[in-house]
Amino acid sequence: MAGPKKSPLIGCCGIYCGACPSNTGIVRDAAKRLQTLLDEGKTEGIAFILGITDKYPTFHEVLNLFSNQELCSGCGSESPTASCAIRKCCLKKGISSCAECEFEGCTTTPEDFNLDKAIGELFMQIKPEEQEDPPELPKELFMQIITQRYNGWNIENLRIIKSKGYTDWLKKMEEEIKKGFYTGHVIRDKEEKK
Repeated sequence: MAGPKKSPLIGCCGIYCGACPSNTGIVRDAAKRLQTLLDEGKTEGIAFILGITDKYPTFHEVLNLFSNQELCSGCGSESPTASCAIRKCCLKKGISSCAECEFEGCTTTPEDFNLDKAIGELFMQIKPEEQEDPPELPKELFMQIITQRYNGWNIENLRIIKSKGYTDWLKKMEEEIKKGFYTGHVIRDKEEKK
């Protein structure tokens, strides 16, 4: 493998951060557009006609949260929006991503692994007073969640990086982004295969 190329968009787990809506802002921008349309149309005043009077304030609050979402600068940046056990492991080992390690041992997902159940169990552990700092998942479990969520795309990426290096992989990802690719495509493809 060619040596690591420093880029804030190299996701430690094999995700290309430049394809993530938290980095690109496409969800934030869409929420802003929707919020503007609803506010200009004074939709709250006609929520009763739509039968959503009791739900509209909560919806508007959530939409506001998405509209003001801070953009993530990527795993490889000095201060990413979120940190995870995988990133911490890579930092501790002084590597840019799992491609520089024996990642296959961390990615083995049991046959009966259930993503929704694992996430549900995580959220059951979160106490209201700990909302800002939820419990940390072990890196292996976090890798299983990432791998299942992205339909193995992160593992494919790690294998490409390991065999061809960061430069070729980053170039390929940048080309895909120019064509309109984002991580939602990988997640949607997984759902369509069910």
